[in-house]
Amino acid sequence: MPQPGPDAENIVYDWRIGVPALLQTIGIRLQVIAAMDRTFKKNSRFQREMTELRSYVANHYTTMMDGVRCGFRRMDDSPQYDRSVSVWRELACVDVYSGTAAYASMSADCWDTTGSYCTWDEGAVDAQMDFLRGQVMLRMPLFEMRSMMDTLYLYAKDLPDLTTTFGDIRVAAASSLCLDVTPAGLGIVLQPCNWDRFGQFWLYDRKNGEIGNPVSGKCLDVQWGSTSAATPVWLWECHGGLAQRWTWDPERKVLENALGKTLDVQWGNLQAGTPVWMWWRNEGNAQRWH
Repeated sequence: MPQPGPDAENIVYDWRIGVPALLQTIGIRLQVIAAMDRTFKKNSRFQREMTELRSYVANHYTTMMDGVRCGFRRMDDSPQYDRSVSVWRELACVDVYSGTAAYASMSADCWDTTGSYCTWDEGAVDAQMDFLRGQVMLRMPLFEMRSMMDTLYLYAKDLPDLTTTFGDIRVAAASSLCLDVTPAGLGIVLQPCNWDRFGQFWLYDRKNGEIGNPVSGKCLDVQWGSTSAATPVWLWECHGGLAQRWTWDPERKVLENALGKTLDVQWGNLQAGTPVWMWWRNEGNAQRWH
């Protein structure tokens, strides 16, 4: 599959042709490297190769993300018995490289025959567009690519993985605050790190993406498997679904879920008692964990 870039402008780009095979090939290569040298993380023997592979995946990832486009068009219904007109917005998101698309429509009542004066709930429109974008992205191997990039960076730099050192998850910009389970045992909030081996005890399994609380036997989960921003997270029975698959970026410290959003402190309030939820990736202090 051609590397995306200026030299490939005249080539029709379709990630379905090569990206899944690329990820599989890199996975096999990592197994071969581990078999050849069990200490490969501790030396620089394969560092350059892993860095190059990560860059290669990152280029495709950026191209694919840029290929997801969203928009709407206006559709007017002609008035019949009064001066009002119903104005529709047909919303759509599409991956321009594969044709994968998701559609929806919303309407507003307008009180003149031209449809010039309409009241739109722009928040609802944005939420619907975000949902459609998420539906398109779920049909693409973006999470698998992000996970591979994170793994390659971790190996190339020989860094400790999330939870490896202390078994907790801390806010990078406020290291005295940890992810903690609420007394009810479901919601997740920030609390001062206190080595609580129940509410603050987490184990991250990079291979399957699960972040488990060993004492309860449950996993960090996006409520109801929603792709929408502002969805809370909680503990739930481990089932291996998308809502429980996470990849931690050791370079940017971001925890991204397979549903397409990142773990975020509500409204960036880095204070004890603040809940966490899912939000668009922006790599701000509210999204950085270690």
